[in-house]
Amino acid sequence: MFAVLIHLPTFDQPLVERHNFRQTQTAFTARIFHEEGIDLLHPKLPVLGPPWEVPFEFPLFQAAASLVMDAGVPEDRAMRVTGFASFLLAAALLWLLVRRQVGGAGAVIALAVFTLSPLAIEWSRAALIEYLALAASLGFALAGLHWRDQRSRRWFAIAMLLGCIAALVKITTALFWLAPFALLGLGRDDQAQTARSRLGAWALSLGPILVGVAWTRYADAIKAASSATAWLASTSSALWSWNFGDLPQRLDQSAWERTLGSVLVLAGGVVLPLLIIPIVRFALTRHQVRFVAWIAVTLAGPVLLFFNLYFQHDYYAIATSASVAILVAIGVVGLVEMRSQIARAALAGVAVIMVAVWVVNIPYWTRIYQPVSDPEGVLPLAAQIERETSPGQYVAILGRDWSPSVLYYAHRWGWMLREGDSPSGTVARLLSEGWAVYRCPFVNERDYCDRVTTAGVPVGGDTFGAVLGGPGLVQSAP
Repeated sequence: MFAVLIHLPTFDQPLVERHNFRQTQTAFTARIFHEEGIDLLHPKLPVLGPPWEVPFEFPLFQAAASLVMDAGVPEDRAMRVTGFASFLLAAALLWLLVRRQVGGAGAVIALAVFTLSPLAIEWSRAALIEYLALAASLGFALAGLHWRDQRSRRWFAIAMLLGCIAALVKITTALFWLAPFALLGLGRDDQAQTARSRLGAWALSLGPILVGVAWTRYADAIKAASSATAWLASTSSALWSWNFGDLPQRLDQSAWERTLGSVLVLAGGVVLPLLIIPIVRFALTRHQVRFVAWIAVTLAGPVLLFFNLYFQHDYYAIATSASVAILVAIGVVGLVEMRSQIARAALAGVAVIMVAVWVVNIPYWTRIYQPVSDPEGVLPLAAQIERETSPGQYVAILGRDWSPSVLYYAHRWGWMLREGDSPSGTVARLLSEGWAVYRCPFVNERDYCDRVTTAGVPVGGDTFGAVLGGPGLVQSAP
């Protein structure tokens, strides 16, 4: 209840705070589902020109948010409510999983760490798919363990369904919950395996991953079919360094400090190094070695594999936040069960450290209560474009990468032109076809865009320098 109350005043805020790129990318598709109907196989993101399709994750979150909009909830509030509902669902499934494996006290501890961490307070009401993917992953784990104990076809089907949802919504989150299941996620260590249980476990591990890979290939094929999005089509190869990072980055101490700051400190796991011994003792005495190892893999695996993603985006730590909460809960319960003076002193130290870290990070999570933060100046630029163009007119914007934020708040479909990536003559052609073309600052340097009114003949492949470099080509707002 406390987690709900502290967020209630923040649901009406526009999606222009940090990571507005990703939030408005999600919101744009949800709005179109609301206006035109849900089409899960052909979700539209009208920011890179016709045919307006730039699919990434399977758009279940966007579809759910559109249903909230259908009920009359304003768009931004609907996105935040859907994100927060996903967070509450993940919290409930986390509680059930930890209660099953660790006990009631551990479930309460895990729930407190998960819901009250600075990371959760900051991002639980954002328009992000992260918590839905995490909820599906936790549901897969819970259903898979029930199937392992009961050999029930019903639990097998539920686990398979939830695993597929997790992999479709965000495979980078689901991968380390799914892949180790056949080896590590098999309940207690004192339960004998059978040929049937091994076969079923491998099916639950590999089936959802194959579904997720199939969707990724399908989405890449759609992007590859358009010259405007072909550069996004081969994510696993073209964006290799962006997803995984490189060796110099992995050897950079400051990169690790920043990444672990999100994964451990902001998620409430800064005390984990102090809890290693009680965690190991708990795993051995409770016959939970495989389960604890599984959770440790879900924490370390994504960070090690997708290092640059975790380095660049603090919200990526959402994917590992449940794992942090589970391990902290196991460690605290393990300390309590040790029943010694040293254990009691360590327990007090853990509590003090966690409270201190939470207090130190107050400036991080109290940003949600501050007046609207628009660090990239999205709202005034969008207002200008909406005012100067007509509904239904296409808009091209130069100089803001391919962030959907300005087009989303201008309520226009268009093309975010990236310098050096568009064919020569693109701007001239768009102007001749009736598009409105703007050059907008990417940072909050001013509150207006320059409108391109004529186009000369581009020189070479640099459309932007040629089109915008000469006199009389750009009309600046007063």
